[in-house]
Amino acid sequence: MRHSRVSLFKGVCYIKAREKWEVHIYQHGKKKHIGYYDLEIDAAKAYDEAVIKKCGRRAVTNFNQVWNFLR
Repeated sequence: MRHSRVSLFKGVCYIKAREKWEVHIYQHGKKKHIGYYDLEIDAAKAYDEAVIKKCGRRAVTNFNQVWNFLR
């Protein structure tokens, strides 16, 4: 699959064949699929949730300032 659109967010890419935004993180050196989303912003939020579960407070998120405020 070729990515035809570039996301503004970490861990998010557009899959033209599916017409969806894909989310993935890396865990133990391997790419882990999180899911497909219609909206780029929803995909970015899903990435943040996944990376926070994986890394906790040290996670680098797309919405870092918002998450830091909520912690």
